[in-house]
Amino acid sequence: LKKQKKCAFVSPDFLRLEDLRAILALETSDAYTAQLAPLPSHYFAEMALMFLTHAPDDLRDSPTEVRAVLEDILNVREAKLRRFLHTGVTQRAAAVRIPALTAVDVNRMREPLAIALGVFHRIGLVQMQQEGLTQGHGTGQFTGSSATQTGSSQQTPLQRRTLRQAGR
Repeated sequence: LKKQKKCAFVSPDFLRLEDLRAILALETSDAYTAQLAPLPSHYFAEMALMFLTHAPDDLRDSPTEVRAVLEDILNVREAKLRRFLHTGVTQRAAAVRIPALTAVDVNRMREPLAIALGVFHRIGLVQMQQEGLTQGHGTGQFTGSSATQTGSSQQTPLQRRTLRQAGR
C-alpha cells in the first residue's frame, strides 16, 4: 500500500531525533554505566530499521540523522555488552544478569554471547562439582570431556543430568 501511495505511516514518538538523542544521552550517562538503559519498546531497533528502510519519508526528521543516532545507540549498547561479558568471564562468574537486553542486542552480539555462555556453563559445572564434593552431595569427577560418576544416588537429579550432558 505504501508503494501504491494508498497509505502513510505515522512514526512513533521515540523515532523523533530529540527522543533518540535523549536515549543516547541516557545510555551514555553515569547512571547506566553498569547496565543497559531501558528502551521505549522491546522492538525499538526493529521498528526504527523498518521505518528507515520502507518509509523514510514518513519520519519527522532527516532519515540520515535518525540512522546515525540509532547506529550510535546500538554501538554504545554493543560496547557495554562486550564489557559486561568480558567482566563476567574474567571474574569467573557462573552467570551475568543483563536487564533491558533486546533481540537486536543479542543478534548483533551472537558470536561473543555464544562463547560467553559456553564459558559460563563450564564455570557452573565446576562450581556444581565443587559444591557437591564439599557438601557431600556426590563424588562425581569431571575429567576433560568425560564425566564419571560414583555415588550417583547422593547427587541431585540436576547434578546427574549436568554431568551426563558434560560427558557428551
